[in-house]
Amino acid sequence: MNPAVEEQIIVAMNAVYMHFGKWSFPDLEAGFQAVERQFAAALEAADYLEVKRRVAEATLRAAQDTEQPVDRCLELLARVEQLGWSSLYGKANLLGAFSRYCLNHGRKDVGLHFLVPVIAELEQDYAPPDKEAFMVWLNGLRKLLTQLQA
Repeated sequence: MNPAVEEQIIVAMNAVYMHFGKWSFPDLEAGFQAVERQFAAALEAADYLEVKRRVAEATLRAAQDTEQPVDRCLELLARVEQLGWSSLYGKANLLGAFSRYCLNHGRKDVGLHFLVPVIAELEQDYAPPDKEAFMVWLNGLRKLLTQLQA
């Protein structure tokens, strides 16, 4: 992706992120959808797909931040999965946060459904540049897994 376009996308997404905690979920969702529409005609297909991924991921985060029901979050997560993951790191971050949300909302079964395979995938396929930091992060996910299994 062109660095100038990347910067424009970041600025547009940040303009919505700055309203977390102030806007309702429908307002945040509409803001992110507006970002997606803003870049619809201006980007090549692969770059536009990345914008759609970022919007879907941000919308899921907004749903959690505004305490939307787990079932609504699952609908939004299905959209993220439909679009595909940008990276294993991003997938693990988003699914780790979602699994914690499920734990906090009494849906351990849902959290386990997503966390178990992503931990296995990380253990098998991820080669981080900073192994020590990665192990701290992975151990945090394992601790969350233990809490979900309790």
